[in-house]
Amino acid sequence: MHIFIKNVSKTFTVSKRLGFFKQEKKMFNALSNISFEINEPTILTIIGANGAGKTTLIKNMLGLIAPTEGMVSIDGYNPYKRDKKYLKQVGFVSGQKRVLKTDLTPFDSIFSTCLFYDMKIEEIND
Repeated sequence: MHIFIKNVSKTFTVSKRLGFFKQEKKMFNALSNISFEINEPTILTIIGANGAGKTTLIKNMLGLIAPTEGMVSIDGYNPYKRDKKYLKQVGFVSGQKRVLKTDLTPFDSIFSTCLFYDMKIEEIND
């Protein structure tokens, strides 16, 4: 799978209520100028603090949200066009901290998650 991310930024507008009729709008930068390329099959881990933009980046790669700026290409597909051939190749399961067990290795944690979702471990090695 070829993943190409170039200068991706995502800005959200956040509203704060200041009274019954009044509100203040602020811009929040969830991603700022992210670029990377992956040409070979690999396991990719995205690590960061809460609010660092990890899920926003993944949602951009899946085409669930569009970047404010930049380009995302996955195997030549533009995820935002929601091409059926592309959608058949991708999936997303979002876990929380409670899914990861501190007494397990990362592989064992992934393995137990596969068991939970009735997946074969061989499927994640492809």
